[in-house]
Amino acid sequence: MNRIYRKVWNKSLGQLVVASEFARGDSGGTVAGGGTVGAPAGSGLAVALAAVLAGLGVPSAFAQSVAIGDSANCVVAAWPVTDRCMVDGNAVASGVNAVAIGAEARATGAQAVAVGAASLASGANTISVGAGAQSAATSASALGANARASATNASAVGAGANAQQVGATALGSNARAGGQQSTAVGFTSQALSTGGVALGRAAIVQAAAANAVALGHGAIATEADTVSLGNGTGAGGAPATRRITNLAAGVNASDAVNVAQLQVVADVADETSRHFQASGDADASASGDDAVAAGSGAAADGDFSTAIGASAQALDAGASAVGSGAFAFGVNATAFGFNALASAENAIAAGAFAEAGGEYAVALGAQSVASGDGALASGALAEASGVEATAVGYLANAAGDAATAVGAESTAGGAQAAAFGFAADASGEFSTALGGNAVASGDNGTAVGNFSEASGANALAVGADSIASGATSTAVGQAAQATGINSVAVGGALAGLLPTEASGDFSTAVGGAAWAAGTNSTALGNYAEAVADDSVALGADSVADRAGTVSVGSAGNERQITNVAAGTAGTDAVNVDQLAEATQYARYFAASGSEDSDNAAYVEGDYATAAGESASAVGQGATALGSGAQAFGQDATAVGFNATALADDALALGAYSEASGEQSTAVGQRANASALGASAIGNAAQASGPYATAVGTEADASGQQALATGFRSIASGDGATATGSYAEATGFLASALGYGAEATADRATAVGVAAVASGLNSTAVGNTATASGATSLAAGTTSRATGLNSTALGGSAWATADNTTSVGQFAWATAVGTTAVGRDSYAYAQNATALGLNAWANGVNSVALGAGARAPEANVVSIGNGTGAGGYPATRRITNLAAGV
Repeated sequence: MNRIYRKVWNKSLGQLVVASEFARGDSGGTVAGGGTVGAPAGSGLAVALAAVLAGLGVPSAFAQSVAIGDSANCVVAAWPVTDRCMVDGNAVASGVNAVAIGAEARATGAQAVAVGAASLASGANTISVGAGAQSAATSASALGANARASATNASAVGAGANAQQVGATALGSNARAGGQQSTAVGFTSQALSTGGVALGRAAIVQAAAANAVALGHGAIATEADTVSLGNGTGAGGAPATRRITNLAAGVNASDAVNVAQLQVVADVADETSRHFQASGDADASASGDDAVAAGSGAAADGDFSTAIGASAQALDAGASAVGSGAFAFGVNATAFGFNALASAENAIAAGAFAEAGGEYAVALGAQSVASGDGALASGALAEASGVEATAVGYLANAAGDAATAVGAESTAGGAQAAAFGFAADASGEFSTALGGNAVASGDNGTAVGNFSEASGANALAVGADSIASGATSTAVGQAAQATGINSVAVGGALAGLLPTEASGDFSTAVGGAAWAAGTNSTALGNYAEAVADDSVALGADSVADRAGTVSVGSAGNERQITNVAAGTAGTDAVNVDQLAEATQYARYFAASGSEDSDNAAYVEGDYATAAGESASAVGQGATALGSGAQAFGQDATAVGFNATALADDALALGAYSEASGEQSTAVGQRANASALGASAIGNAAQASGPYATAVGTEADASGQQALATGFRSIASGDGATATGSYAEATGFLASALGYGAEATADRATAVGVAAVASGLNSTAVGNTATASGATSLAAGTTSRATGLNSTALGGSAWATADNTTSVGQFAWATAVGTTAVGRDSYAYAQNATALGLNAWANGVNSVALGAGARAPEANVVSIGNGTGAGGYPATRRITNLAAGV
């Protein structure tokens, strides 16, 4: 069976073709100033490829925003249709289709996304992830604590990274890209000129050095159109100069020469030309103005284009193709990696077989695909096919327009849908799925918690294993089920087996294992059952099995109803006094309890009501319903066996529930709300911080204004947010989203199953991602950022020392100040830089540039491995090198 080997541009056909491994060009050579690339011949298979891009707009009549965080504010301002708005905490999502997650997070631009404490996304189509991250211009992206992207299409990745000009890119902690289309990669690197590139820790391209390159730790470029490998003085501990190792002999007048060539010059002074040999059987072609082509069959046909690598093709103005078989045939398109494909204007594809087919699309990672205009796919096999869609993580898929999928195997298929967590699935239009395996398939549906499911339109499911399948249904609590239309189920599964269930249309079930099966039925209390239409079951174990009835008990477990006023109409209930023909002027009474008990109900205060053996209502407007219920305080309400409401305006609903703080609310068996304004909803839920909210079985919110949502979730830090079963947010303004996610430091953000953010201002995104260093960023499954100011992007990427940067699957930067970019790249020694697939930099201050490059010595730049091992080049040439000054 024939397999695809590479893609080439066929001039005779005027299109891109895919050639088999048996296809060959029609001429030899490696580099030339002009010429053409031969069409595949012999037994090769040629298939024409064409890309048709269609921009898909989102109707302005629809708008949806999502905000998660303390005292959230969600603004939806579109006419004539206004969709639902999820508000939870102090996050603000005021832009059309915006998303804000985290304490004081703000998403004010259209389609903006802000994730993390105090994050801000104010421009259209902007993304800000991390505490204090800000993206302020159209299509800007800021990832990492305090990252800043302040210009159109600017990208800042890493704690304190700053991209200040149009098209600028800053990658690494405190990196700064201050010139238009400038690029800064590495801790504290600075690219201050137009088109400048600074690569390595503390590398600097000064403002006057347009289009210059500073390569390696401490390198400084001061003149336009130059490449600097050192700082000239050795100041700051950085090398004054560096050697370039494994350098092939120069050919053209502007090529760099190696020591061997200089020795030949010394031996044969009368020679005026240099000769060399290179493998490959096809000529390179650079037919565009100021174009560069290097490699067998490489073609740079566009003006200012660059093609480097065997069969690399850069066919439009400003296009760049680097890597064997790389293709860039859109204006300013960039393809980096083996068989990478960038087929639209300003598209970027980085990684083996990566494809960026939409205008301004970005594909990062092996076999990643970004086919929608403005789409971003980051991670191996990630795919973003919707317009302005974002997919981050291994196998993440964002197919809907403006959709967002974050987490390994996550899917966002609906327009403006959002999926966060491992295998999270948001397939409904404007739907949100948050948590491992969470599913939101209904339009405007929201599922929060591991394995939660919101399949009904406008449905809400909160809690692990919760299900909201009815239209406009609500299920809150572990395994709670709301399957009827407009049904509500609140309560966790008792003993982890019997769920709270509201299966009837317009039914309501509140309490552990409560069941409301009839249409318009209501079941209140643990094991309460309302199975008939229009029935009400009030109290634990109550059964209402006849239509239109109210039951406060069951056969053999009857309850008294106390404090019943005298009936006046034919259908009114009568009290004992009426039956006994007691005095007709009695206005108040106390009913007896069990036959062997003298504990009567007790009331004290105007308009107070007590019903149940030993029930007490003390205070104006106080209400106590249930045996042993206690309501002490003005307008206090206690409903349920031994329920207790001990402060003004307090509400306790459920057996043994307790609301002891003013204006507090406790709903569910043994729920406890003990602080001012606190709310505890769910079996054994605890809300002990002022204005704290705990939702879900055994959820615990102890910090001031803290929010804990999900089974055994914990939010103990002030302003902290924990969403998902076993999620923990213990730091100040910390955010933990996902099953078992942990955010333990102040302003830390953890998103994904078992993600851990334990460093100050740290950010961990992806299943089992770890960010333990202060201001660190780890994005990708099992990624690690453990050093101060460290940045790790990609599955299993590691940045384990201070001021390190790793980008790519299995990229490791393990020594202080190191930078590793590319899959399987390694930077082991202090201040080392490794750029390219499987590039290794083992020497102090060394630079390994290109796939398979090895830099084992200190203060060197290596562009090959010296041996050709592993199929990678032993040496490479550096072309178009200006004379040194």
